[in-house]
Amino acid sequence: MVATDPTLWSASEQARAIRERRLGSEELLDLFLDRIEQLDAQVHAVCTLDVHAARLRCRAADDAVAAGESWGPLHGLPITVKDAIATAGIRSTGGAVALRDHRAHVGERALARR
Repeated sequence: MVATDPTLWSASEQARAIRERRLGSEELLDLFLDRIEQLDAQVHAVCTLDVHAARLRCRAADDAVAAGESWGPLHGLPITVKDAIATAGIRSTGGAVALRDHRAHVGERALARR
């Protein structure tokens, strides 16, 4: 049986639905944000959220799909970035209590890609 909840689909299924315009990137972001709100108090998996930046990026991804553009196989998928990876302007603690307020000034090169 195929899951009807897009947050339970594989990344390939999510990306295909975005490409085919059956699902918007921003719509998927909202579903994931709801899931984080429901579960994170129990699992503590997300240290920092930048919803504003994520929403802007998802809107750009949706606009690109509408214009017939593709940013690659994972186009439009909202992602989380491990807290140990420096992300410019975002709290990056690496799980260390001593770094709980650390904000990276520059981000890792891998995050600069589309």
